[in-house]
Amino acid sequence: MKKLLSLLICIILITSVLSVLPHTAYAAASGTCGNDLTWILDDDGTLTVSGTGEMSGTYPWLDHSSNIASVIIGDGVTSIGDEAFYRCTALTSIVIPDGVTSIGDRAFSGCVSLTSITIPDSVTEIGWDSFYKCNSLTDVYYSGSEEDWNGIEIDDWGNDALTNATIHYNYTNTTTVSGDMDGDGDITMKDVLSMRRYIAGLDALDDVQIALGDIEDDGDITMKDVLRARRIIAGLD
Repeated sequence: MKKLLSLLICIILITSVLSVLPHTAYAAASGTCGNDLTWILDDDGTLTVSGTGEMSGTYPWLDHSSNIASVIIGDGVTSIGDEAFYRCTALTSIVIPDGVTSIGDRAFSGCVSLTSITIPDSVTEIGWDSFYKCNSLTDVYYSGSEEDWNGIEIDDWGNDALTNATIHYNYTNTTTVSGDMDGDGDITMKDVLSMRRYIAGLDALDDVQIALGDIEDDGDITMKDVLRARRIIAGLD
């Protein structure tokens, strides 16, 4: 009986120790993804691609694909490579910068949480399976006209999620005040409330709205943005 009691006590102690040990987070990583392109994935799951030219080669960040929550693509990038963001299941939105001319085969295939994407009118080609299984995709913000959109060479295979989404033609972000969530030209407590509701998980925002509220320009709306907005309203910043 004493041996059984001792064994139970040991099990309880081991379980208690394990429960308070910190979970191991994936490490930040970086590398190259083209002749003049570099990438870095930080601990918060933000992948940043910067430099100039076409994306090419393999993409080591895909070893962490399920952890990639947001992607920032620099203005100098001219193409989205094949399978570049394959099965980035946590990615909900992405902005492709002006100057990108092609979106490669299976580039966003398996991005099951992707709800919106911004595509510039510089894009002329979208490969096969680029948006395969992107069943959550509802909104495409396109900077060109409907005629321009129809002129894009979109492969018929595996891109139904893209072509069936709502296409917002001639899209431009005319709001120039960072933090102006409702687009009335100024930051008010109404904007602060929108930020707080998003942070609390009460409201869902697309990539455009998040970019508006991201005053600190760190990839998401956080309490730092709320504090900054309140300081601006108070005339302190």
